[in-house]
Amino acid sequence: QCNDKIVYYREYIIKKLKEVDGVTINGPKHDNLPNIISATIKGVKADKLVALCDVLGVILAKGSACKSYSPEPSSTLLNIGLNKEQALSTIRISINHDLSFDDIKYATNIIIKMIAQIRESNS
Repeated sequence: QCNDKIVYYREYIIKKLKEVDGVTINGPKHDNLPNIISATIKGVKADKLVALCDVLGVILAKGSACKSYSPEPSSTLLNIGLNKEQALSTIRISINHDLSFDDIKYATNIIIKMIAQIRESNS
């Protein structure tokens, strides 16, 4: 039952992120870790998005788990075919079973708003 909730949350987040231009969900649609989402966001540096979301209580990570604290792009992301710019524009979202659906909706809305804010400031 707990896993069903996480899968539902994952599907909700992915659906909402896919509605944003330039967002690509990385990894297989099946045979994945249901509590982890990797998304590449064109034109948005992951470290900036992570910092802005953190201020608003939404904790993300940049890159892949093995390189989230490195300023260099993740070799894992490069090995799945992303280029350096794409790898540096990739975030990782972890879903915890203690989160409510309201938490998921809030976090998803914040991520989408911060993507728009960063893109607006870049233009």
